Amino acid sequence: PNKTAQMKKLTLLIPVLILVIASCSKDKKSQSDLKETEEFKTQVIQKEKSIVVAISNKKIKTEEIRTLLKMYDKLYMDNPKDTAMASYLMKGGELALNYNLLKRALNYFDAVENSFKNTSHYPMAVFMKAFVYEEAKDTALARKYYEKFIKENPDHELVGDAETSIENLGKTLEEIVQEFESQRTPDQKANKESKKKKKIDGGF
Repeated sequence: PNKTAQMKKLTLLIPVLILVIASCSKDKKSQSDLKETEEFKTQVIQKEKSIVVAISNKKIKTEEIRTLLKMYDKLYMDNPKDTAMASYLMKGGELALNYNLLKRALNYFDAVENSFKNTSHYPMAVFMKAFVYEEAKDTALARKYYEKFIKENPDHELVGDAETSIENLGKTLEEIVQEFESQRTPDQKANKESKKKKKIDGGF
């Protein structure tokens, strides 16, 4: 009877022990992953600094930009639920946009819009999506996201810029300048002519 009781007790303890061991293993793995992520973040920061130096020295190569973007990709894929990733995604989007990698830029801003709505980066991600679509000459989607940005963030400091962008969608630079000139008051036009005359006469 005692042996039977011991066997039953052991049978009940085994699943508990398995759970405890698994939990300890998970904690160790989690700590290891965290350490690895922090080390990789340090590498990202170093890469960012080297690229800033290269840009200031006008010696930047597109391949270096792509390397940093891949590092941002890895950070996000390894930590898809970490809200701190929103900042890296925004930097990736802006960097890609600056080097005319429009599709890559959209991917980054998409990720922030879809995965990090509760962060402070969300409104800017929507605005930047509109801007990228405008750069890509997709006026329909540019309008959609500018309007979404305005609706969701009526008090944002960039609402005026969004409204102006909507008004100018599809227009050439020449058309925008002509419209701006037509809206000048007589005093503003006279002041412009006066400044123009001073330049011709050798003034600054």
